[in-house]
Amino acid sequence: MHRQMLSLAAALLLGGPALAADNVPTLNVAPSCRAIADGSSPIRRDFDSCMKSENNARQQTENQWSEFTPAARSHCVSLSTTGGVPSYTELLTCLEMERDVARLRRDAATTTGSGVSNDTGLAGGMTPPPKALPRR
Repeated sequence: MHRQMLSLAAALLLGGPALAADNVPTLNVAPSCRAIADGSSPIRRDFDSCMKSENNARQQTENQWSEFTPAARSHCVSLSTTGGVPSYTELLTCLEMERDVARLRRDAATTTGSGVSNDTGLAGGMTPPPKALPRR
């Protein structure tokens, strides 16, 4: 019995993030909104407004889900569900940052090609420092 419980726990821990990355997870955001509404958080907002915002964030996450890589999904779901109270706003922000950083890296790689500019020979197309003036 004890061995079965350990096996189940290991399967959930190891397979959890990968499984969670397939679909938008269902998060219980009510505790977070209660904390915000009762003043336990530096953010001031009433419970209904918070829940509406979280539901909007969930809808946006569902609409954009296919834009995010499986690795970003798994990473962000894990971050937003570990410790503290989960939030769709936090999940969406993490996913958008992961996507945007990947785009910036991809754009930088295609802009600089191999990372060396053709005219300067410097990485990332950096300009060389000015030449020293001749000594008099």
